[in-house]
Amino acid sequence: MKTINAIVALILYFSCFSKGVLAYKKYYVYMCQALVNEFNLDCGNSTFYECRCKSSVFMPSLIRCLEDYNLSEKALSREIDTIIFNCNEYGYMNVTTEIIEEIYEENKDQFITVEEFGTNLTAPLTKPIIMPEYNMTMAYKSINMFYWQLATGENYGGIILSYWCGVFLIAIAINFIKKAAPHVFLKMNSPVVIKFRQMFVTPATFGFKHSIPIGCFKNIIAMATPTRAQSLIVFGYLTMCLILGMIKYEPFEPNIWFPDQHEQLIRYIADRTGIMSTTQIPPIFLFAGRNNLLQWLTGWSFDTFNVYHRWVARVMVFYAFMHSVCYTWLERDWLSYEFQWRYWRWGVVATITCCIMLGQSIFILRSKFYEFFLLFHIALAVFFVIGMWYHIVEMGWMNWMYSTIAIWGFDRAVRLGRLIWSGVGTSQTKIYPNDIFKMTIDYSKRWKAYPGSYVYVHILRPWGFWESHPFTVYQSALPENEGKLMIGGTVKEGMTKKIAKDLTKAGGEKTIKVLIDGPYGACHDVARYDTVIFVCGGIGVTSGLSYTMDIIKNKYHDQHLIFLWVTRHQSSLDCFEDEFKFLAQSDKCDVEIYLTSPDANSSDDSCSDNEKKLSDTGSDNSNSRYSVIKGQRPDVATLLPTYISQSKGTTAVMVCGPPTLNDLARRTVTDNLGTGNGRVDYFEEAFSW
Repeated sequence: MKTINAIVALILYFSCFSKGVLAYKKYYVYMCQALVNEFNLDCGNSTFYECRCKSSVFMPSLIRCLEDYNLSEKALSREIDTIIFNCNEYGYMNVTTEIIEEIYEENKDQFITVEEFGTNLTAPLTKPIIMPEYNMTMAYKSINMFYWQLATGENYGGIILSYWCGVFLIAIAINFIKKAAPHVFLKMNSPVVIKFRQMFVTPATFGFKHSIPIGCFKNIIAMATPTRAQSLIVFGYLTMCLILGMIKYEPFEPNIWFPDQHEQLIRYIADRTGIMSTTQIPPIFLFAGRNNLLQWLTGWSFDTFNVYHRWVARVMVFYAFMHSVCYTWLERDWLSYEFQWRYWRWGVVATITCCIMLGQSIFILRSKFYEFFLLFHIALAVFFVIGMWYHIVEMGWMNWMYSTIAIWGFDRAVRLGRLIWSGVGTSQTKIYPNDIFKMTIDYSKRWKAYPGSYVYVHILRPWGFWESHPFTVYQSALPENEGKLMIGGTVKEGMTKKIAKDLTKAGGEKTIKVLIDGPYGACHDVARYDTVIFVCGGIGVTSGLSYTMDIIKNKYHDQHLIFLWVTRHQSSLDCFEDEFKFLAQSDKCDVEIYLTSPDANSSDDSCSDNEKKLSDTGSDNSNSRYSVIKGQRPDVATLLPTYISQSKGTTAVMVCGPPTLNDLARRTVTDNLGTGNGRVDYFEEAFSW
């Protein structure tokens, strides 16, 4: 499956770089048309094409101009085909090659020169005219520059995509070294390497907030800042977009198409921003897809690609907005006429749609109304793609739309394939106090969950079966559940709230039919480290358990595990009782659980005997490697440096929890990268999309 995905995805991705052939052929017909249009053709009430396509003045002048450019017979035939296409397609005329040849033959003896016509361009042109060499040279230069500007727009868009290719090649090489030669990578721990990582790789952009959104206007406008490494990549991308959007315009006068350099420059800006905007559409859809080959090749998370998805989308919308503004100004006196054309109307639809998509993606809407955001976002994306299709289908650059649709279609097709491959699953689901639930899913077992993997679960109900929710999956601690998928979740809004209502009505437990789309996610190689420290908060414990249970069961090598879990209520510990009993029986894992709720000390009365025995282990000192601390929070900023300094060999710190815990752990580990007894690496699972 991965091999097929790789081949197809690479074909789709690199197909973007093929030229939009329609856009850059040097159509000499337009050079000649511009020259002849300088004269008064005395059209009266005739349309543009009625006045020209069967004219005994315009058409012979056009053909003679083409012949004077010394075109080959094949090239001349192509130009005539262009004339016929335009006349029939846009002018609704019935023009053939025979008609054009007949008009030319009938009037080839009537040609006059510009000198014979005179200098009064308002006088009607009554005979075909021969263009002087100077005018033809000026027309060639004007049209050549125009098409060069179009080509430059797409070439610059390709250069920007090449930047991403370079970034991915570096990431793939690093990931390959990690996989193929982990010992080489783990030995890279010199003071220079540590300092470099502390400054440019591990920390948040501004030192602390990464998972915690930063914003203004009471967080109405807010965003989660990237890591510093991600920010450097984004900065390079934005710098290229800014520079390549501003250079090499080169307007000149006289120009056969433009009255002055100002209007010429606006047109070049309009075309370049429009084309460069189009070139950014395929990576937007690629980065947003679940089945993104680059995730597997680079080892980057979906969250990382989501960061790049947003920034590329912002650039694309900015370019599209500039394109629309410039063209609106150029056609300010002809807007009502332009709206008669399909390409213009759908271009307006595409611009408005992508601007709305950008606006409705702000953090406050995305976080509070995620299900609505997602459905509305997808609906807008459909309209955007349709708008772009009809906007450019007659002009060229369709290779970018073909690639976009192929990437999106491929992702959706693979999702459907994953659902079918996994089959209909049966979930034994139980809800616990304080809005936490657990699912034990029996499925086709055609694939196996791996550490760090997650799936999208669809609940099979008459209404809403199309909705899905991501959950981390892990191995069960019980032999009777071997091979089944274990999921823990908290009740929020949307789908999880519906699950909670169904379970409450059923008395707390229910068998649910589900579809599974997965597995997804990159597996961090924490099993290769001598010491692994897991810091989990709330339901983030499932991510830690997926790695810890895999390490204990497979016994990769002699490792020391530290598992620190911060949660509010005893009910959370009850939910994962089997898993923590399994960890407590291990001889390689130290467990510290912090129950932070003020009433945690009084919760024992409501516990069963088995639960009470588990939660009181630390108090009774029956197992010095397992402790439950009630009514207080851990001092992560103090504990982590202690763990790291006392660890043996290489150390991995894996964190999954609420934003504040994640950011505090990131900053603490960053400050202590050089205090361990070997290389120290930081890994974070933060499902923040």
